[in-house]
Amino acid sequence: MSSKRILELANIIHSNTEKIDAHLTSNRLPTPSFAADNPPKLLFGHGPELDTARQSVVDATDELQALMLGPTGLLSSLFHNSLLSVQAIIRFNLTEFPDGKEEVTFGELAAGCGLNEPEVKRLLRHAMAYRIFHSVPNKQVFDDFPDLINHLMNPRLFV
Repeated sequence: MSSKRILELANIIHSNTEKIDAHLTSNRLPTPSFAADNPPKLLFGHGPELDTARQSVVDATDELQALMLGPTGLLSSLFHNSLLSVQAIIRFNLTEFPDGKEEVTFGELAAGCGLNEPEVKRLLRHAMAYRIFHSVPNKQVFDDFPDLINHLMNPRLFV
């Protein structure tokens, strides 16, 4: 990933936050806060442009935080319920791909660890949300979830 990515993310956050702030100001709406009198759905229902800007800020903030924490910091910052997939990855040795492959199917990984394929898919999709694994587009699979996976983090972090 390019070193410019962190600046790119900061610009996405900045430009979209400016759009949201301009909308709130022009409509005399309060600034988002956790105050008891602040509307709980303040940033929702203002049309697709503001929804897109808000989601862009959320997505870019999440990615920037993950990049700033780095792999080890990200793993240690997960909430206890987020650690479920990490615990299963360690317990069932899911970072060890068969035959030293860099990409495997869910089925290959399931066969190697003794779990059934749907269980492995659920665990790894959860781990994908935390950037531990990544799905790889497979032109031979035509469903919503590609069949191939690879590591995003160094598997040695789990030892």
